[in-house]
Amino acid sequence: DVRARKITPNMELAATRALAALAREPVPDIVARAYGGGFMTFGPEYLIPKPLDPRVLYWVAPAVAQAAIEDGVARVEIDIDEYREKLMAQVEIGGQVTHFIIQSARREPKRVVYPEGEDERIIRGAYQASREGLAIPVLLGRKDLIHETIQKLEIIDFQPEIIDPATDERRDEYARILFELRKRKGMTYQNAYYAVPNPNVFGSIMLLKGEADGMLTGLTTEYDDAVRPILSIVRTRPDVITAAGLHIVIHQKDVFFLADTTVNIRPTSEQLAHIAWLAVEFARRFGIEPRVAFLSFSNFGAVREEEALKVARAVERFHQLAPDVMSDGEMQPDVALNPEIVREVYPFSRLKERANILICPNLDAANIAYKLIQQVAEGVVLGPVLLGTRFAAHALPRYATVDDVVRMTALVVMDARHKQMEPTP
Repeated sequence: DVRARKITPNMELAATRALAALAREPVPDIVARAYGGGFMTFGPEYLIPKPLDPRVLYWVAPAVAQAAIEDGVARVEIDIDEYREKLMAQVEIGGQVTHFIIQSARREPKRVVYPEGEDERIIRGAYQASREGLAIPVLLGRKDLIHETIQKLEIIDFQPEIIDPATDERRDEYARILFELRKRKGMTYQNAYYAVPNPNVFGSIMLLKGEADGMLTGLTTEYDDAVRPILSIVRTRPDVITAAGLHIVIHQKDVFFLADTTVNIRPTSEQLAHIAWLAVEFARRFGIEPRVAFLSFSNFGAVREEEALKVARAVERFHQLAPDVMSDGEMQPDVALNPEIVREVYPFSRLKERANILICPNLDAANIAYKLIQQVAEGVVLGPVLLGTRFAAHALPRYATVDDVVRMTALVVMDARHKQMEPTP
């Protein structure tokens, strides 16, 4: 890439040193799985990076290019930082979108609380996020168990802040805050006092008080159990009528946003329209011009059945909310994703290009869709992202990997930055 005239000893040394440094970095799950699974860390059994480790490209090539420039054998001088970022975007899972999220987090790392701080995947993910400059981790749990796991993983340089909600001195203060929030919802002070040691409750109150910038949970509980404290304590923005779940689907060079995948079981027309608006807001953070399709089994009134009519009403409401956004429905997925069908059969449609925001009529359809894509299609699925909350709080699926923890940590940080830059209306 720098069109070096020859290979110099310094270029060889640069490659060697880059490999040696990378060997001491946390090993992503994707690499461990390629070699039979298990935890890898620098030592007698792991001295150099594995050949299938995609990080080798953006660790070694920039180091060699820099040495070639310094030795005066490069025909082309390049910006090494830009070069490294370009290589990372080529090989990281999720390509440009994942890279955008990671880089956004690195610009201004935030304080992220992990309610499931005793879980090994969380500890490894938090360690990696800390090493990569993405976040400042706060682990909730029993200190002795967390320290024991850190020792077992041989990551003794990792010294996160650890808080045990069961013994923390803020329990009474937090109980009073929770009581004030929920006293009109049937909660007594005694209920609140005994609820506070729940790590998801404790973490949500930390977020509410500004003692953390973001929260990531969900690995050891069902999704609705993880999200319930967020929605009852952190709550939604005043201008949001319902929170919603979104997954980012990346297929080759295409990026799609699928909603609502996790929260509303049978959303109303009004809710569907607002879910679409939340998805539009989120997509625009990536510089993506939204094109919204409201999905159904019916195309433009072909079936006069209540579920299809509900989607049609949602489209009308969304046009009122966002008249400048290209959108239409109700329509089947193949119509939404194939502009040729629209041009030939439905030329009246407002959706003139391939949709990139797909709004499903109910949770059944959305949940099935993203999980099918995740399992059988050659695509990457990121999320879930919880839309509409006042602060950055998100919940992972229970089967999430360490790599998922790292990527979602970066997304929490990006979300926290966005919400701090744009105060709640």
